[in-house]
Amino acid sequence: MTFSRKLDRSVAAIVVVIAVIAGFSLAGGDAAASQSRVTATVVRLNDSRTFASSYWTPARMRSAPSRTLVALEGRGPRSQTPGAASEPATLAAFRSSSTASGAAATASAVDPALYTTAPYSTSGRIFGTDAAGSFSCSGTAVNSANRSVVWTAGHCVIDPSTGYRATTLIFVPAYHSGSQPFGVWTAAEADVPPQWSQANGFPEGHDMAALVMSQNSSGQRLTDVVGGRDIEFNQSQQQDFDAFGYPAATPFNGSAMYHCLSSVVTTDPYTSPASLGISCDMNNGSSGGGWIVGSRYLNSNVTYFYKNSPGTLYGPYFGSGAASLFDQAATSTAPGTLPSGSPSPHPTTSPPPDTTGPLVSNVFAKPATFSPNGDGHADQAKLNWTQSETANVALTIKDSRGRTVVKMVSRSPLSPAGWYAKWDGRNAAGKLQKPGLYKFKIVATDLAGNASSPAAATVRIAN
Repeated sequence: MTFSRKLDRSVAAIVVVIAVIAGFSLAGGDAAASQSRVTATVVRLNDSRTFASSYWTPARMRSAPSRTLVALEGRGPRSQTPGAASEPATLAAFRSSSTASGAAATASAVDPALYTTAPYSTSGRIFGTDAAGSFSCSGTAVNSANRSVVWTAGHCVIDPSTGYRATTLIFVPAYHSGSQPFGVWTAAEADVPPQWSQANGFPEGHDMAALVMSQNSSGQRLTDVVGGRDIEFNQSQQQDFDAFGYPAATPFNGSAMYHCLSSVVTTDPYTSPASLGISCDMNNGSSGGGWIVGSRYLNSNVTYFYKNSPGTLYGPYFGSGAASLFDQAATSTAPGTLPSGSPSPHPTTSPPPDTTGPLVSNVFAKPATFSPNGDGHADQAKLNWTQSETANVALTIKDSRGRTVVKMVSRSPLSPAGWYAKWDGRNAAGKLQKPGLYKFKIVATDLAGNASSPAAATVRIAN
């Protein structure tokens, strides 16, 4: 099941995509599509060093909530050889993905004695604030023309579910248990792909960001001090990666740098371009951590996993879109500029209470008749609707005899917008349904507990 607009999230779960009973697929777009070279979205940040040094104390760093890894439910491609034909989405939707060995690679702690030596010194922890409070991620200093770029995940800059943008971001290279061996570096801007900042749903294949760091108080630039990883684009999918990050959920605590060595064990046909999957058990806090090829160059970053296969981490393929993003950040003139003032790390006001129930409208199926026979033509139907306010959504499909075929509910509220769900004609157990007319009903319940009137439409499975 795929939603075409942004997903809202709770503060505790930074990004949680709709929960879908098996039989539906959460598609991120046409897997054959490529990233286009278009101008990135620039997020202007308040990079006051005064704020960074006063707010981000070692104690706050140790206790900063980690950005939750994107956790997808209800779909997940099976293990496959990169470059091989993907299993049909209608099957992949209800089969658990797995690694080639059947078990996740265990993350290994990096020896603290190596933290301050290149290339380990290029990895670090990112701390930020937005309207929901403070958070932490992982990042990598990369070589660039302005010697000031840190690569991380897009959801560490803009929360796709709420649209909250970071107000401050800092990078602490070689972070360890609150220590700052190279000091704190503040970001003047953050560049993200336009597909991310203008997201219709959660575009996993574009979950990346390039931070442009200001000079430090001594007038030095980042990679002149800590070194930088090279970065490459349009490489083969068949790579061996060494993924770095600062996982913070049990059994980790965010205080130390870990890494996983893994080849690509699967690709995700639901994203565009297809994301790469490696075997690794790192978790929350490792978001944005760099994937390194041959100890030589950065070629992806940690972004999401499937709940039915938590040992497989996915990262975006670095194509022309990633190259365009990097080029823009690498030539930014932001280093050296220090905007005045400092942000508030926590919201000072609460939104007004919701006093009206949501309206659900524009409910229809497109195509109204589809034939899920695997011929590549009208194999799925989009079940469309529009909702007037932020709400949790329940969607139920029933056959002509009134029997429930499948039901799904949102794991977090969906924003007021037009949405759609893709149905492949199968029930919750993955069984293809018989030709005939099916009714789908949508009920939205807002944050105040007000339920909408049921809105319904029909869709037909052809012979």
